[in-house]
Amino acid sequence: MTEKQERIDYLPGLELKIIQSDDTFALSTDTMFLGHFTHVRVPENQRVLDFCTGTGALPLLLSTKTRGHIEGIEIQPKLAEMARRSIALNHLTDQIEIKTGNITEAKDWYPINSIDVITCNPPYFKRYPNSTVNPNSQKALARHEIMMTLADVFDQAKVLLRDKGKLCLVHRPERLSEMQSLAQANGFSLKRLQIIYPRSGADANTILVEFMKHGKDNGLKILPPIIVYDEGTQYTEQTQAIFYGHDNH
Repeated sequence: MTEKQERIDYLPGLELKIIQSDDTFALSTDTMFLGHFTHVRVPENQRVLDFCTGTGALPLLLSTKTRGHIEGIEIQPKLAEMARRSIALNHLTDQIEIKTGNITEAKDWYPINSIDVITCNPPYFKRYPNSTVNPNSQKALARHEIMMTLADVFDQAKVLLRDKGKLCLVHRPERLSEMQSLAQANGFSLKRLQIIYPRSGADANTILVEFMKHGKDNGLKILPPIIVYDEGTQYTEQTQAIFYGHDNH
């Protein structure tokens, strides 16, 4: 280990290991839900790209669902390097590759119409003049649209995804209308939506969305809601099944 704050954890329900650090964003339930939500095909010719990959949790999760090539893009060199070490730790360097850079450059790195699925767990919050930003620069970049925006995600995806390719995101419900506007402007149709509630009776705080490039505007599927916690602080049976039940569609 190169940093005293680092530790090795297991991805829930799996034998895969991930290197994490106290001074960076750790593996989140949002990433776990996105990994479960994302449909990828098994064959080797499937090509998956993860924007804002962080320490590489989502590529690791998706490696259990496809034999295809998976790449991740991460702007923070430290996180990208941690992701590469986690991939090596799991002997997945032949399947997963991590690039260091801004996703705004992605269409310069890949052929057009070459990706089957793009995933993204992006910064959730817009940056306003009066925004309170985490003093930890690594966490600030992960939470706020400082170096990229939601519009950048769609701008890159419309170039890189093949026709009928899928863009899967986890985000906040209040950004849904913006995502819909960006989708329509960039030739995407919303195909699947799943709403996540922290507990029964609470307002939703997370959504999972799948957009299809040049997909028809009909056929939206709204999946059953996810309730994360029971009346206390324990995961519901539904959440436990997603995290530990190996339900990879």
